[in-house]
Amino acid sequence: MRGSEIKYSPLFKSYLHLKVKDSDPSILYTYSELFTTEIKDYLTNIFKGKIEMKNYKEIFNDLKQYKKTVAILPQGASTKIYLSIP
Repeated sequence: MRGSEIKYSPLFKSYLHLKVKDSDPSILYTYSELFTTEIKDYLTNIFKGKIEMKNYKEIFNDLKQYKKTVAILPQGASTKIYLSIP
């Protein structure tokens, strides 16, 4: 999501990778270095350790590690995402 076009927008650019196993955290790929401490604390509190945050660009390398996977990507998703999935 892009929020920079609208001043004070609560939206941010990200990908969310949901894990199948409950024991594994899901991963939110975003530019968390742009978040204030207040926002980071809020997200940590609502995720309650179930979602790990990683840098936005790490998703491309992380997707390459999956040999067998089911990917549900919306129409219009990034071509780079499609190409990163083996």
